[in-house]
Amino acid sequence: MIKAIIVDDELPARENLRLLIAENCENVHVIAEARNVPEAEEVILKHHPDLVFLDVDMPKFSGFDLIDRLKTKIPNVIFTTGHEKYAHKAFKVAAVDYLVKPVDTIELLNAIKKVSDKSNLVDVASLRSLLGQIQSGRISISSAEEIHMVEPSSIAYVEADRNCSIFHLDGARKIMATKPLSDFEKVLEPHRFLRVHKSFLVNLDHIEVYKKGRGGQLILRSGQIVDVARNKKDTLMRELGYS
Repeated sequence: MIKAIIVDDELPARENLRLLIAENCENVHVIAEARNVPEAEEVILKHHPDLVFLDVDMPKFSGFDLIDRLKTKIPNVIFTTGHEKYAHKAFKVAAVDYLVKPVDTIELLNAIKKVSDKSNLVDVASLRSLLGQIQSGRISISSAEEIHMVEPSSIAYVEADRNCSIFHLDGARKIMATKPLSDFEKVLEPHRFLRVHKSFLVNLDHIEVYKKGRGGQLILRSGQIVDVARNKKDTLMRELGYS
């Protein structure tokens, strides 16, 4: 049984979520509720829940602030909000979930399954890093000796290099990241990036010309040329507005 608490400043939102959980999630028991971050901190320390449904948009202190108030480890977190933003996808990539109110039953069940399938605690440092990226709009790129904070709009494309990735940025700058291209695909997807080839992830806003062919080629505003795989051509055409 998963012990959960609900943190939301709006009573109707708490009641709706509690009812939805009771009707659809037999393995989840809501043991407490909180109206704000100070209350939530107290309840978490008292009850040690497995899961927190945490509203992002509370007054005075946001759900993000709760992360900063807790020490080293926190329960699994499912963020909730009334505003759908690009962060929705970013949170899903980071092993936490993000539900838009009113909460959809299927989305809730998927989020609960994710909690059930993974370890019981979330590393606060990793979560705080993610939140910082979302709030600032930047992403972190780890190279062999440095961590770079980069605006997605400055990235022209990312190139696979075995188990690493080469970021091609404005001004002919390059960063060799120590993660494979697949690790960045979903992180960059909300920023209008598309995997056009097994070796290339491209910023659609940097495309100047698409040269048609079996797969074709992209000419970026930097003058760089990127190949398009045949099986990615239709998806690319749709993204460019030619369905």
